[in-house]
Amino acid sequence: MNEFGIIGLAILVVTFLVSYHGFKNPVYLSQYAFRVKDILYGRQYYRLLTSGLLHTGWVHLLLNVVTFYCFSSGVEMAVGYRNFLIIYISSLVGGNLFSLLLHRREADYTAVGASGAISGLVFAAIALYPDIRVGMLGIYVPGWLYGMLYVVFSAYGITTRRSNIGHDAHLGGGLVGLLTVIGLQPDLLLVNYLTIATILMPSIHRFLLFAH
Repeated sequence: MNEFGIIGLAILVVTFLVSYHGFKNPVYLSQYAFRVKDILYGRQYYRLLTSGLLHTGWVHLLLNVVTFYCFSSGVEMAVGYRNFLIIYISSLVGGNLFSLLLHRREADYTAVGASGAISGLVFAAIALYPDIRVGMLGIYVPGWLYGMLYVVFSAYGITTRRSNIGHDAHLGGGLVGLLTVIGLQPDLLLVNYLTIATILMPSIHRFLLFAH
């Protein structure tokens, strides 16, 4: 999975251009970032989408690009460009809605980044390709194990809040991406049910626990 599809390339170009403009213009970044008070009270719902085109800096952007590069083409090839776009946007909005739910009492909570959407692609790829192996620090592990560890790491990050990483958007976006690809291709439940269950059950459990 290592070449961009048509939609993947378009998303990459737009994200680069918008992020770069945000790097140079803090006012622009603030205007389109995810911010709880502006979404809940200002009804600026467009921020649920536009925040996914912005990043805090080059390192943040490049880390997301590398993950996007590894998984986007495989998903787009398997589901087609229209469904790929559905998965990407659904994961982005779903991750941000979960973040909005968790931070609803923190009016000034602000975040940017495409991590929720990219997490959705990662989980969708694991569901689509049962034998996929994912690299972690030079070590390749089975997709189902990577997905399970990802859920655990995200849950730990949400609980401890020891960094400014949007673990809630990661978990929410990953879960929505997984559910969306299942909705688009229900047969996956028959051919890859063990892998899907390994990721889906703990994700739903953590989601319900944190959303309470």
